Amino acid sequence: MKKDNPFITLLKKAHIIAGEIEGEENIKNTAAPSKQEAKKVKVTSTRVVTFDDLKKQSKKLKVDSFEELVPEGDETTYRFETIFEKANIQTPRHGWNVFKVVDYMDTNLAMGENNAKMALLGAMKVDKAKPEELLVNAFNHDQAMDKFELFLSSRITKRAERLTAENAELEKKVKELQQHIEKNMKRIDEDQKYFETWKREKVALEERMARATSYLTINQQAVSIGSVTENKQ
Repeated sequence: MKKDNPFITLLKKAHIIAGEIEGEENIKNTAAPSKQEAKKVKVTSTRVVTFDDLKKQSKKLKVDSFEELVPEGDETTYRFETIFEKANIQTPRHGWNVFKVVDYMDTNLAMGENNAKMALLGAMKVDKAKPEELLVNAFNHDQAMDKFELFLSSRITKRAERLTAENAELEKKVKELQQHIEKNMKRIDEDQKYFETWKREKVALEERMARATSYLTINQQAVSIGSVTENKQ
């Protein structure tokens, strides 16, 4: 049974806090706020957003399966950006998505995680990006990757089965060809041995014929006598 990935496990176990932010007007540079600016950002109200809430708000992905969208052999060339594009997951107009959140935190962690988090919430408020919206965005990205994983596993498994069967046929043909080669080599060897034997018998017969002619002629040999030379292959 497939286990949930760490992202889904976190969402299921934790209640996501979404609420009102104040003090975002103190964030002059949303990309790189100061520690003092971050400290002025406060969460004034919160509400609980559960995993099921996020699941209900998530948009149905453009594809139920990638099988018909991805030509055979192209699946191993698909980068994650292409997967998200095929699933029609778009970054909202305000420019924030789940990956920008991580990049923002990585850039500003030097001021401390809590300060960086407050600065993040302030910067998002300035751009009218809601935490809940980005959590849904994260959920959609995760769903797209899960669907592609199922497709990729199926495509690779089917290809492995097909190629394995093809290899078995090729191995069978190779074995048959090897047997044919061995048969040919055996015939070549037999032919050479037969030819050598035949030449020795020819020489012996010519010698007998030469003897016969010696009795019938004076100082003249009417039959030429060949020689036996082994053909070395």
